[in-house]
Amino acid sequence: MNQQFFLFLNNLAEESEISDMLIVFFAQYLIFIMVIGVLFFIFRNNGKDFYQKLIIIFGGAVLAWIISQGINILYPVARPFLVFPEAHLLFTHGEYDSFPSGHATLAFALAFGFFYYNKPLAWFFLVGAFLIGVSRVIAGVHWPLDIMGAFLFAGITIFLVHLVLKIFQK
Repeated sequence: MNQQFFLFLNNLAEESEISDMLIVFFAQYLIFIMVIGVLFFIFRNNGKDFYQKLIIIFGGAVLAWIISQGINILYPVARPFLVFPEAHLLFTHGEYDSFPSGHATLAFALAFGFFYYNKPLAWFFLVGAFLIGVSRVIAGVHWPLDIMGAFLFAGITIFLVHLVLKIFQK
């Protein structure tokens, strides 16, 4: 099912130059805008819970990304373009570091961190994270399960960072 869903989404690539440019933008560059947006939010709203926001939203997301990179090393998974040489590949990427998606992990973790402070902004970031994840599948560099794993892993990591911070604040 993972392979079938990948093929379905990946067949959306190389349909037009404009859609491919959007997919590449979402897959590779939207994460930078999200990180800048997070830092802007945290530093603009630097009230009494400034450090808490910095630790949960930004620190939790960075921690989730670092751990995801460790998983990539310890649990090598071939990227889809290695399994399906005929896959549409919109940009080059590593070979055996597919699960979980680092971009999607970071993006979902940023979004989940916002749910503790600003729900409307969190939903906005969640849509961005979803666009990143789906675009990375369409671009041929991730399996759908890589994105679902990133979603779950990011949510669990942010929840645990929030929980640990609450325990230490008591």
